[in-house]
Amino acid sequence: MINAASGQINLATSTPGTYTVTYSFSDSNGCSNTTTASVVIHALPTATIAYATPFCATGTADVTQTGQTGGTYSSTAGLVINAASGQINLATSTPGTYIVTYSFSDSNGCSNTTTATVVINALPTATIAYASPFCGIGNADVTQTGQAGGTYSSTAGLVINAASGQIDLAASTAGTYTVTYSFSDSNGCSNTTTTTVVINSLPVTSPIQHN
Repeated sequence: MINAASGQINLATSTPGTYTVTYSFSDSNGCSNTTTASVVIHALPTATIAYATPFCATGTADVTQTGQTGGTYSSTAGLVINAASGQINLATSTPGTYIVTYSFSDSNGCSNTTTATVVINALPTATIAYASPFCGIGNADVTQTGQAGGTYSSTAGLVINAASGQIDLAASTAGTYTVTYSFSDSNGCSNTTTTTVVINSLPVTSPIQHN
């Protein structure tokens, strides 16, 4: 699209291609002439980027990119992104919603950008505690805060209720254990927390011998 009076070309609304621009003019004597110039308009390079968002705040996330290669990735503060590969470090990024911009150029020196939205959800949190150490009798209940609905587990020897976290001290073998509470939230993000439990053996007495 060219302005007939000024000769200004609207490159954005013109179709890429090679054109001959003609300038027609006359002087005060009524004599007319023309001159021409060639104009080449290159199409902008194109690309797409996508992430399998939303993510949980753990591990890394890779980008799926098509079209013009060799560009750079950027975003706002809080998102830890590799400028060359577009890989996001989810564990060190701040949870939130981000716009990732991919900026690229072609061999003609024409540049363009494309964007994608990335959502990082925070991991759920919880704490567990037992009033350890215990003697090997009765039961022990857990004090749990934060994300509910998780499961409890430990190593062989500790008899623990997976749903409630209650320990059967009498049926457990004396020793030191690590109890793990594994839990997830409504976003599908998972986490774990641990605590130590010590069970002491009950004292025993030797039988009295009579002479």
